[in-house]
Amino acid sequence: MNFNSMKSNVTASWLAIMSQDVVYNCSIEYNSTTFCLSASFTGYDYKKYGRIQNSLSYHVDLRKHLPERVMVGFSAAAGYYFEDHILKSWSFSSGLEIEIGDTSGDDNKAVEWVGIGIGLVVFLGLACFLMWRRIKGKEKVLEIDLKMDDEFQKGIGPKRFPYNELESATSKFSESEKLGQGGFGGVYKGFLKDLNSYVAIKRVSRESKQGG
Repeated sequence: MNFNSMKSNVTASWLAIMSQDVVYNCSIEYNSTTFCLSASFTGYDYKKYGRIQNSLSYHVDLRKHLPERVMVGFSAAAGYYFEDHILKSWSFSSGLEIEIGDTSGDDNKAVEWVGIGIGLVVFLGLACFLMWRRIKGKEKVLEIDLKMDDEFQKGIGPKRFPYNELESATSKFSESEKLGQGGFGGVYKGFLKDLNSYVAIKRVSRESKQGG
């Protein structure tokens, strides 16, 4: 076993018949927990005339010798001699358990952002609706005021009376002429000379509890 060097850290003899077409097996295993690198391989014992199983192992932390990403492969050499080697098959497997990060936190954040987005859209929609309603309300009030002014000018609809005329009709809003008290202010009895008629006149008070 060599690690970035031509000098072997550990060796073992391999008994084999090189002159005959014989199939040999070899397996290499590494345990990242115990840092044990082991190799087992078959051979041939001339004395016993049969196959044998050889092995060797070495304690090494491959993290100190290999980068984060590696390529797995194999090579062979026979020194000054020439030989033909045929690779029948090979495979690679890993028992490393890769921990998949917990994505529930990211999912919760995504749900939070979606909720915030929906809430913001609803808030903006409600604000736009209230603003539109307020503008429409002002336009309606302005339309009513313009319509009333037009009716006053044409002499149709309600008749406009000057304040001093209403004050004179109620004896300056005398308490003796007061008929009652409403939510918007007091109601007074008055006599309008132009109409030659008694009328009820409401004087709106600033302390009114209704109407805003």
